[in-house]
Amino acid sequence: GSNYGAVYTYDLDGTNEVKISSSDRLTGGPKLFGWSVAIGNNKIAVGAIDNTSSETQPGAVYVYDLDGTNEVKITASDGANGNCFGRSVAIESNKIFVAQQFNDEAVYRYDLDGTNEVKITNATSSFARSVAAGENKLLVGGSNYAIVYDIDGNKSLELTGLGTTGTLDQAVAIGPKAFVIGSSSVSSSTGEARIYSLVST
Repeated sequence: GSNYGAVYTYDLDGTNEVKISSSDRLTGGPKLFGWSVAIGNNKIAVGAIDNTSSETQPGAVYVYDLDGTNEVKITASDGANGNCFGRSVAIESNKIFVAQQFNDEAVYRYDLDGTNEVKITNATSSFARSVAAGENKLLVGGSNYAIVYDIDGNKSLELTGLGTTGTLDQAVAIGPKAFVIGSSSVSSSTGEARIYSLVST
């Protein structure tokens, strides 16, 4: 079908391809499955944002075992059409983190089975365009800023006014000692990535 999407998994040498599609793709499920992906704790998380012209879904995240079985579908308890729930996803410490980009901007945290929802919000505009997790930390990228939380949602570091090229929030990554924020500008055909030391305040 049009715009349904799929995810492919491989061994590290490129063999043993497995194609994963959402079970409800032909029965009213959200489109653009595969907009975002994350892997961790022997699970795969896949975002389906349904950001189509009709915006008939709030978006969803699907969780699978590494072989594509045991699907669990996660939706926000307060989801609304056009919210783009699943814009970005991350897995860390037996938790799944889901960015919701539009309208009610937030990051949602779940257990691996989709239960125990916790909603993380911030007053800064364009919050939660991208998320990454690692080292028991959550990194949230927004419009030219970045916020680091611990896994429980307590903020430990916030940087603002970062952007000079495009919007510095397109992709984020976090490691033991540093985090990275990427940006791109289609209009000017430019982009950049910035690396910051991971420190606590």
